[in-house]
Amino acid sequence: MKIAIIGAGLSGCNVYKNLKQQNHDITIFEKSRGTGGRLSTKYIDDKFIDHGTPFINTRNYKSANFLDFLDKKVTQNTLRNIDKKYYPTNGINKLCSSLINKKDLITNTRITNAKLINQKWTLTDNTNTIYDDFDFVVFTIPATQILENDFDLDEDTKEQLQNISYAPMASLICYTNNTNTKKIKNQDLNKSELFYKVIDNSTKYDYEDFESYVFHLNKDFVLENMNLEKNELFELIHQKISKEFDINLKEDFNVVEHFWKFAFAKEQLEKDFILNKEKSYGICGDYFNGINLEATYQSSLKISDEINSIYKKG
Repeated sequence: MKIAIIGAGLSGCNVYKNLKQQNHDITIFEKSRGTGGRLSTKYIDDKFIDHGTPFINTRNYKSANFLDFLDKKVTQNTLRNIDKKYYPTNGINKLCSSLINKKDLITNTRITNAKLINQKWTLTDNTNTIYDDFDFVVFTIPATQILENDFDLDEDTKEQLQNISYAPMASLICYTNNTNTKKIKNQDLNKSELFYKVIDNSTKYDYEDFESYVFHLNKDFVLENMNLEKNELFELIHQKISKEFDINLKEDFNVVEHFWKFAFAKEQLEKDFILNKEKSYGICGDYFNGINLEATYQSSLKISDEINSIYKKG
């Protein structure tokens, strides 16, 4: 069976891995430069900066199969387990890319149209390139993004997805080869109400000649300033950091500003996934029976098991 997967985060890549076990012909589409989604990594030469999820804390996770999945990634040297926290060895996005064959991945491609014609799916991207003859499509992108595009879904599916809304997130990626930035090290930034969390990324990787931090802004602060343009929002952020900590990040660091419009699902659907047999599509992600990586893993695993059971390749 020829299958298209929209989105190459943990959901999409795990669906790929499990469907590939039945030798299906799979293409996975990703609008950004690579796999990861919220498990995203920025590459600066030979250095890694994880600007999405920095590590996976499993203290509140209960599913044995998800913990087994992470432990297998430890044996494969993709992750390190330190006191129930799983840290990446060479970029958190490797957790996703290690699940797929990159020859089946098409990046920098945003699918905007998906139509079912004569029981075959035809996809069109933002450059009007057409990809056709798919037997099944799995959508793993945020619910709001699914609804924003012209996808041939039934009305019941659309009504369910309309119940999911998202909170945005703004972040600053700061890096330099100058390791004498003691001023920022001496600040207890994580106590500030301005930040959701601040990650000392270089310490995580034991870099000695590279300094990097990821500043995740407080969700409420971002929501309160959603009326601002992106450049205005980040200018306000720099002003507040300068005033509160007497730091000018742009003087000491290379700064990359990043904004996630759909960073956190605020609601969830009380089911494992959506699957429409008549129209041959499915939807999974982190807004099914939970809003975390464990829910993401379970949703993607269960939908791929269901697809494999229905469409076994002889």
